[in-house]
Amino acid sequence: MNKRPEMDIPAQPLAGEEDTPAAPPAPRRARLGRQLLLALVLLALGAAGWKVIMAFAPTPHVRKAVEKPVAVQVITARPVSIRPTWILYGEVAPARMATLQMPVSGRISQVSAKWKNGAEVRKGEELLRIEDLVYRAAVREAEAQLKEAEVLLAEARGKMESEQRLLREAEAQFRVAQREFDRVRTLVQRGTLPKSKLDQQQQKYLSAREKLESRKQALAVARARLAQRQAVLARVSWALEKARDNLKKTVLRAPFDGQLTNVRAEVGQQAGPSVQLATLVDADAPEVLFQLPEARLLALRRAGEQAVGRKVRVVVNTRTGEVSLPATVTREGARVDRKSGAISLYATPDDPQQAAWLKPGAFAQVRMRGPLLRDVVLLPEAALADGNSVMIVRDGRLARLPVKLLGMDEGKVIVTGVPAGVRVVSHRLAHPQPGQPVRIVSSKAGAG
Repeated sequence: MNKRPEMDIPAQPLAGEEDTPAAPPAPRRARLGRQLLLALVLLALGAAGWKVIMAFAPTPHVRKAVEKPVAVQVITARPVSIRPTWILYGEVAPARMATLQMPVSGRISQVSAKWKNGAEVRKGEELLRIEDLVYRAAVREAEAQLKEAEVLLAEARGKMESEQRLLREAEAQFRVAQREFDRVRTLVQRGTLPKSKLDQQQQKYLSAREKLESRKQALAVARARLAQRQAVLARVSWALEKARDNLKKTVLRAPFDGQLTNVRAEVGQQAGPSVQLATLVDADAPEVLFQLPEARLLALRRAGEQAVGRKVRVVVNTRTGEVSLPATVTREGARVDRKSGAISLYATPDDPQQAAWLKPGAFAQVRMRGPLLRDVVLLPEAALADGNSVMIVRDGRLARLPVKLLGMDEGKVIVTGVPAGVRVVSHRLAHPQPGQPVRIVSSKAGAG
């Protein structure tokens, strides 16, 4: 007997049962409710306790902030009129300096015993000479050409004088022939003489006139030849003068009193116009070359003043200390240097003997007075707060006052914009704050 296969048949829910999650047990829910209630009670008790404490607590005493004054030193502003001292820099320059060169070329044959660096020479003193054989030969040749030109000129002059004499004779003969021709022609017209006589006399007249024209042409040629010989003589004379001058130039002489330096030529070396042999520095008192900024030059011009003729003081540092020499600005450069933005000025010491020891190239400081500044205040450099303002004391507190900086004078700044009597803080403050109280520990009047 065949059996049916067994099949899994899901169990069917019983009537009245629902498909819902199981609820937690009752004791757990009760415990959570009690904990929540306890937290709420504790919060309420804490808030009530804080209110009670604040109600019975004493009121706190708040202290007011006390401002600590800053100790300052002040200067009472006093406007003055001054000429600021400009500190400029330059160097000692020779009054004259010449580079020695030979005007003509040749080999050096002889040098002077003073031909060395540092030697002092006098004007016109012989320094060296070059071989002059070629130049002496040029002089002799020019002299010979001059003599030849003089002879030819004399011949041309004699020829012209001869032609002038012949011309005068021809003119006299022509006048005689012309008068005779006129006389014969009159007689022929009257019938006194035959016409053949007139023909003969006319032939003589024409011959005399032709001879006169020939003499005139010959005289013109003689005059042209004379002018040519005169030009040749002038050219040869100039050539001789030039040859003699070149011969003199074979000897190098000192153009002025001075001291030799940069000597670089000896016997046997070639010399010429392009070869620098040495440098001659003027022995007279030197000058001081220094630079004046263009802005300061314009300040002088705006004030109606000039740099030339201005008195300055030249300061040179030596091993024994500073040497100060009074000087005067004698001349001004022609243009402003593009790189430095300054113009060159030259100052000459007032006492040449006192400045004779100065050597070219030495560093020099020049102190020059600037234009007159009116109603300005002198303050220490530390008084400037930020370059364009100062700190002042007003009603016991700090205040910032804008100023205009004009320059410096002997370590002090020159400013405008500070009224008379204002107390200016004379030193630098670490952190200046406007309105901060101050305590003045030192006060003095401004210096003029």
